[in-house]
Amino acid sequence: MRELGVVVAEGLSKQSMDEIAKKIVSTGFNCVRLAWPLFLVTNDTYAYLTVRQSFQGLGLLESISCIQANNPSIIDLPLIKAHQAVVSSLGDNTVMGLTQMATIFNGFPNVVGMSLRNELGGQKQNVNDWYMEKGAEAVHSANPDVLVILSGLSYGTDLSFLRNRPVNLTFTGKVVFEVRWYVVSDGQAWKNGNPNQLYGRVMSNMTRVSWFLLDQGWPLFVSEFRLDQRGTNVNDNRYLGCFLGVEAELDLDWALRTLVGIYYLRGAVLGFDEVYGVLNWNWCDIRIQASCNKYLSSNLLFKVYCCKYNIGTESCFDSYASVSSA
Repeated sequence: MRELGVVVAEGLSKQSMDEIAKKIVSTGFNCVRLAWPLFLVTNDTYAYLTVRQSFQGLGLLESISCIQANNPSIIDLPLIKAHQAVVSSLGDNTVMGLTQMATIFNGFPNVVGMSLRNELGGQKQNVNDWYMEKGAEAVHSANPDVLVILSGLSYGTDLSFLRNRPVNLTFTGKVVFEVRWYVVSDGQAWKNGNPNQLYGRVMSNMTRVSWFLLDQGWPLFVSEFRLDQRGTNVNDNRYLGCFLGVEAELDLDWALRTLVGIYYLRGAVLGFDEVYGVLNWNWCDIRIQASCNKYLSSNLLFKVYCCKYNIGTESCFDSYASVSSA
């Protein structure tokens, strides 16, 4: 099982599910992008594999004892049941996998959307293979209540091909497009270049690859941007100023990467510290409150402020769950 990695929501060795959910709400977020790997529902090996057995297979013995202390109710649950427990706490084979996950969460009122793919890219990506009508129809059929969220090529950053070839589906009123907007795409330009010139260039490019969908009447949101939460990265800080200006001008909803403080295991590193994480190593405190305040200071009613919550580091699909203080 080691090669498949961790298939349990991060942070459960540090805090209870309830405390993590409360921290998300108190920080100012109202939605969670909960990533999940396809093999969680398509690989029969996982049908009866428990959280304890999964961590034993990875040699994460300390995490077992900590999960047992903080979340004793899930330690001996099958992995998919543990996933359901996390989703419930927050709300207090590709098509087959999408159908199964949509079916599992049919009737969960806080599960508001499902993203069909995560960050398609690489040399084999192509427009013809992108069109995912079967997956979208499968999710809609299995769960008519959830939004169907479609991402683009080039690791979720490019939807330009939709100008000439729109998606053709049997249902309407449920499709939402997502786009990723990464500072890394511009290198160190925000630190070294002229911010005004760069802003114009970035806006022109974003209009070309995604903003045009807004003019066509499609719902679109930024499903992932990230910021070095330590507050000392000049490039990231200047990029954030641009992002917040665009967010306000276009009235965009967004999802921040990531909630994670530290990972159970990332690469070969136990307890890998995530500098892009809102929470610190103990999953209890905000890493740097000033950084968090920058993007939540304009929190307005009815806008979606979402944070990404990982299940391991190789997740390829996302569900979106609303969170509340109730």
